[in-house]
Amino acid sequence: AWDSSKSFFDLEPAVKKSIPMSDSYPYGYENHESLGTERTAAVAKSCATKGKNESSTLLADSKETFSLGPLDSATSGMPSRKFPQNAPATFAPALTQYFNVMENLARILFRGLALALQLDDASWFLRDGHFDDGHQCALRLLNYPQLEYQKENRSLHIRA
Repeated sequence: AWDSSKSFFDLEPAVKKSIPMSDSYPYGYENHESLGTERTAAVAKSCATKGKNESSTLLADSKETFSLGPLDSATSGMPSRKFPQNAPATFAPALTQYFNVMENLARILFRGLALALQLDDASWFLRDGHFDDGHQCALRLLNYPQLEYQKENRSLHIRA
């Protein structure tokens, strides 16, 4: 999953942006432009209501993200998974496998929590299909591009 994710984030922006996060699809790709713009606007509004003028010194968040949700959209009530068509061939299978491994880890942790709480049933948190029949967990990949500091104008820039 690590190598496939790195290969994905190294792709051209048009490929990564082909599955954008939106109101109707809460997963997919987001980049520093949308994340930074939203953060800067929110903080600027907050500063303005407090009578402060600090928004001009903010740095936009430089990260990129790609998220995916549960495999079974029927039981989770979430949209079906989408992957960019021109992503590396290993991207979808690697993320699907990693998501499955993390689901299994969650089951183990739920059992451990039940034991730590000394519940009579170690599968208490998993009973009646509460986890397997409709969780809405998501896997989120993050990529922080390398930043370069330019002394002459005292600014940070993302290096391609």
